[in-house]
Amino acid sequence: KQELLKQLNSLMNVEALYLDPKISIERVSESLHVNSKYLSQVINEGLGRNFPLYINELRILESIRILCDRKNDKYSIEAVANMSGFKSKSVFNTAFKKQTGITPSYFRTESKNITRN
Repeated sequence: KQELLKQLNSLMNVEALYLDPKISIERVSESLHVNSKYLSQVINEGLGRNFPLYINELRILESIRILCDRKNDKYSIEAVANMSGFKSKSVFNTAFKKQTGITPSYFRTESKNITRN
């Protein structure tokens, strides 16, 4: 199970499949050559979260990277959501706030204030 989690993390880091808004556990399990139900079980037991939550966490980390890069200031929050793999701004806002406790817009504003000081 630990080896499968390593392969999953490698797949996500190398191929960045989480950026695909249409990603599914079936597609990921095919890439890893395992049964999707088994992969779901390994994610639940090994990471303490389900597949959609795992993917959203990766997407939020990507969006934070994008928001912190000053050259991306020209992009709207909706564009950042799309670049991070989210299908809609509302889903992005909800997931971002759930994971970080603040909205993406507030995060962007605060990250600019921190870099100025």
